[in-house]
Amino acid sequence: MSEYAVNKANGSILDHSEKTGQDLQEVLMGAEHVIMFDSSLSMKTWVSDSNKTRYDLGREQLENLQAQLSGKIVLISYQNNSQFNLNGYPAEPTGSTFLNSALTKAKDFDSDVTFYIISDGEHWDHSTALETAKTFESTIHTIFIGDDNSYSSKARKCLEEIANATGGKHQKSEAEGLFEKEFLMLSSGE
Repeated sequence: MSEYAVNKANGSILDHSEKTGQDLQEVLMGAEHVIMFDSSLSMKTWVSDSNKTRYDLGREQLENLQAQLSGKIVLISYQNNSQFNLNGYPAEPTGSTFLNSALTKAKDFDSDVTFYIISDGEHWDHSTALETAKTFESTIHTIFIGDDNSYSSKARKCLEEIANATGGKHQKSEAEGLFEKEFLMLSSGE
């Protein structure tokens, strides 16, 4: 193994490109879903009874989904800024929750995919993010993965407004930190 080898989640865009021999651009063009994953500092919150943080649980579920939908999920993590995570692993939690930069990056895939925002709280740039979301042709679904205490009317309103503005649906996860079931339900059209 090269000292420059990249750690890749099974089924991530990079992994799929390597395993199939497809050009990275070809794999990206064949993607069906773009997940914008909140990697702000609040994602380091420990989830009771799991001995894991919201980030740890989210990362595990992202791995599961990418393994099931190999080469079909583009991951963008966001906090103070955003970045593509073609290796399938979101950036480590840091900073605050600014969504607009992720939406701006995701816009390149508009009209070809379905979008998902997975977050545990309020977005500091809600007004700007909502205006950017309204420019999308594609659906944006939102999934809240925080606890009931952080599911304030402001956090819920932000995610609901983005989903409603794009013809998407808003879901609150059944359990803190979890979203795989909601993603599969939304992606199947339920």
